[in-house]
Amino acid sequence: SILQNYSKTIFVVIGLLLLDIVIIVATSKPSLIEQLYGLFGRNTGALTYISLVGILAGGIVLSSENKIESFGKITLIIGLISSIYGHFQYFGIDPFPYVSVYERNVFSTFGNSNFQSAFMAMIAAMSCALAFKSGLSRWYRIGAFLFSANCVFGIYETNAQQGFLSLLFAVFVMAIVFFLNRK
Repeated sequence: SILQNYSKTIFVVIGLLLLDIVIIVATSKPSLIEQLYGLFGRNTGALTYISLVGILAGGIVLSSENKIESFGKITLIIGLISSIYGHFQYFGIDPFPYVSVYERNVFSTFGNSNFQSAFMAMIAAMSCALAFKSGLSRWYRIGAFLFSANCVFGIYETNAQQGFLSLLFAVFVMAIVFFLNRK
């Protein structure tokens, strides 16, 4: 379990996240209700973020190598489906035409091009990271890099900067992890 290897570090980070949420709620100007529940329509208040931290902690506690690998495969399949649907929209062959208020109508199933670009960035980073996993064949690595390139093109299709910024951050984190594990 990941928990056994990094338990102290993980729970320090989770504690810092919760402390950050409490500090933000305590020092922000909006009403306590707005702080807890967020703005109408978005509902991204402190309770949402505390719940997300709880889901993170639960996922870590229940994690195992097999479950993480299964989750990764499912996520990549969903990413492939989302990217294919985005390509259909980009080339104007959307089977479910919908006119968006955004400059580009590439949003796949997300309804928003920013969400699609950020999701494609996560999938590209995940695929790229898998290419560096030890014990994989050359063809698997090539396929992972090609899938990453497909996702980068998917980010381009959305015309949203958010995806490129997310991908840049993910590559930075991967580089740090790579260099730390190299020793």
